[in-house]
Amino acid sequence: MRFISASLAGFGVAMSAIAAQPQLVDFIDYAEIRSIDMAPDGEHVLVETRHADPEANDVEDRFWLVPTDTTSSVRELAVPEGASQVQWHPDGQQLVMLAAPEGGGGRQVLAGAPEGDGFEALTDAARGVSDFALGPGGQLLVYTTREPVGRPRALTERGRRGISVDLESFSQTRLLQGVLQHPYQPVPRRGRLWIQQGPSESAEVLSEDRSVQDFSLSPDGAQVALITLNSPPPVGRRPSEGADLRLLDIASGATTLLQAGRDGIDDSPFEGRVAHSAPSWSPDGQRLVFSRTDYSYGMASVADLGVHDLHSSETWFPVKAARRELNARAIHWRDDETLLVERIAEARHGLYTLEVESGKLRPSRVTNDSHQRFSFADGVEKAAWVEQSTARPPEVHVGDPLTEAASQVTHFNARQAKLNLPEAKAVSWRSSDRTQVSGWLLTPEEASPDRPAPLLVFLAGGPAFVVTNQFSLYPRMTWAYPLTKFVTRGYAVLVVHYRGTSSFGREFRQFTLGEESVDDVQTGVETVSERADIDGHRLGLIGHSHGAGLGPLVAGAGPGFKAASFSEGMGNAFSLYLAMEGRRNRFIQEPMIGGTPWDTPERYLAVSPALQKRLVENTATLIEAGERSAAVEALQLGKGFWRHGTPHDVVLYPDSGHTLREPELMLESMQRNLEWFRLHMNR
Repeated sequence: MRFISASLAGFGVAMSAIAAQPQLVDFIDYAEIRSIDMAPDGEHVLVETRHADPEANDVEDRFWLVPTDTTSSVRELAVPEGASQVQWHPDGQQLVMLAAPEGGGGRQVLAGAPEGDGFEALTDAARGVSDFALGPGGQLLVYTTREPVGRPRALTERGRRGISVDLESFSQTRLLQGVLQHPYQPVPRRGRLWIQQGPSESAEVLSEDRSVQDFSLSPDGAQVALITLNSPPPVGRRPSEGADLRLLDIASGATTLLQAGRDGIDDSPFEGRVAHSAPSWSPDGQRLVFSRTDYSYGMASVADLGVHDLHSSETWFPVKAARRELNARAIHWRDDETLLVERIAEARHGLYTLEVESGKLRPSRVTNDSHQRFSFADGVEKAAWVEQSTARPPEVHVGDPLTEAASQVTHFNARQAKLNLPEAKAVSWRSSDRTQVSGWLLTPEEASPDRPAPLLVFLAGGPAFVVTNQFSLYPRMTWAYPLTKFVTRGYAVLVVHYRGTSSFGREFRQFTLGEESVDDVQTGVETVSERADIDGHRLGLIGHSHGAGLGPLVAGAGPGFKAASFSEGMGNAFSLYLAMEGRRNRFIQEPMIGGTPWDTPERYLAVSPALQKRLVENTATLIEAGERSAAVEALQLGKGFWRHGTPHDVVLYPDSGHTLREPELMLESMQRNLEWFRLHMNR
């Protein structure tokens, strides 16, 4: 395998001059760190980055070998195109991954030395491999496949004929995506578990009767914890069946039920359904930690954390959703009694220590910045992780995760690190019902009582999505709003964690569209506008996805917003309900809005963005959407501005869905937004 020196790998640090003020491209072409994996001996870190290039209009994933001693150079690895789950082999000398072999075909498990000439396929699964794990020493290989149950069904025979659609699963979005030109109905896929005792051995299937959704191999390679369904999950929607936690003995093939799931009532993926997920073994192989979610709370459902002791057969729950939203991103066993939990708590991403017996949870590495993607050497005294904030681009750090001792070992974003960028500061206030609400506030350096800054309010999608303190604030691959750039242009930016946002507890996630969440935003604007360095008379509003549905309701209720920008939002609650697939009607829109359009038409009228008279009469609004997603909603929302003669622009991006994926379109959207607020905030 070839190496490329870091100095030749396109880091972009060898520039003749570095501007103190950021350019829009700085928030697009930075290296996003997507995964890291520390070698067992702790000497190297395998890093995956994603680079977006507006000039080439290309997004590229790259892999790097990073020494932890900071004295050797970072080297780029040549891995097969499209490789995923790239990680260290248990021997610490090779890499393993999922990728298509050189001869083509489905994705297989490949292995090879970083310095070698290529990678060898360890599996030969007819339909490709979906997940894998290696046992001690790497000889035992356990993997899963996803095998179709039946054949894809044609919606119509060849030729120009009408198609009878199923309103439970069909929506206008499928029309925009050209389904009539590719009229096939996909079929469910059953997850099957396979075992292979060596690279040259044939694989043996271990799960014939149930569909394996997830698995975890025990430290000694003798048992597998399984998450299973009795039947394959339906295509494109949540299963109504409750997933079980089972234990498989590899030698005998026998399985034991440890925790039973519970099926939803009347085929509901929410009401009554209880499901298990994410099993993880203790170092001694005597305990399993897992998640259990009661979906009866709908979109407010959060997971309990359970522990099962194999020796005593006892199960207990050190973290209950009713008391705390764990919101775990990853779990690592520190020892047989303690977990290291990477989680987002109240919009802060960090590492916590959890005692499995008592449930006592305490912060280990938690600050205003984000600390994420922790990976540990053998033992937990040495780890690698990613640190970033609005003022500091993402880089890998190495050290003791439980102390302050750490050093930065990468400089992927050296150019961005030299920029003069604002820090996000946490703010909080009380909503009208006395619920505490919080957010991030970024203010320009020059803001003062003599020069108060205009305020832009940002509402993220979701509603469960939580904005953490990260570079560019809102992920570029979601919708590339230049929030940090706005601050360097003299605006203050308030990100509101409105009702429904995750990481603040189950009760906070329970809401009805157009009520509590609107008040959360309004009271936040009122509180921040009391600051002497904020001009509460010059207000702008930005929202994406759910935030673009909530934003018009906020503007329609006041205070007066001079300008707004909404992307991929809702236009008309009535038409959206009628155009969306039935399952989304029942499990998203009806609980969120309250009933059906026939039962509660007044609610659908009240929350329809296009019908907010104060908005369409007074607020200059930029409306953006992907051609293949919310284009129809964008047209409906824009009609009110057109009819009232209010400044507006409806922009549809070609070949795009709910998010912008092409760098040149990201840059175009950024430029449009900057110019829109420049023109209209002083009206």
